[in-house]
Amino acid sequence: SRKAEREKLHRDKLKEQFLELGKALDPNRPKSDKVSVLTDTIQMLKDVMNQVDRLKAEYATLSQASRELIQEKSELREEKATLKSDIEILNAQYQHRIRNMVPWIPPYTYPIPLVAITQGQSSFSPYSASVNPLIRQQASVQKHS
Repeated sequence: SRKAEREKLHRDKLKEQFLELGKALDPNRPKSDKVSVLTDTIQMLKDVMNQVDRLKAEYATLSQASRELIQEKSELREEKATLKSDIEILNAQYQHRIRNMVPWIPPYTYPIPLVAITQGQSSFSPYSASVNPLIRQQASVQKHS
C-alpha cells in the first residue's frame, strides 16, 4: 500500500540522516546504532555550548579590559598634552628670565643650562691674562682641581 511505501521512504531518510550525523561527529566512525549517535551528538552539543559560554565570558572580560585601556589611553593623551603645554610655558618663562639676566644672548628655541651661559661668559675676555689676574687665578684653580 501507499502508506507502507511512505513509511519505508521515511525510515530510509531517517537512516541516511543518522549515518550523515554519525559521519559528521567522526568521519572514521564505524556504523553505529541510533542511540549512540544521538548520545554522542548530545554530548558534543553540550561541549560546544559550554565552549560558547566560556568564549562569551572571555569576550566580556576582554571587552571590559579593552574599554578600560581605551579610557586609560585617552587619559594619558590628555596628560601628555597638559605636560607638553606645561613644558612650553616653563620654557617660555625660562627664556624670559634668561633674556632678563643675560640680554645679549640670542633667544634659543630650547632650554640651555645657565652654567653654559656663565661659563661661556667668564672664559671669554678681550684682555690678556696678565692684565686680568682673576682669569689667571681661575685657570690655576682649574689646573689644581
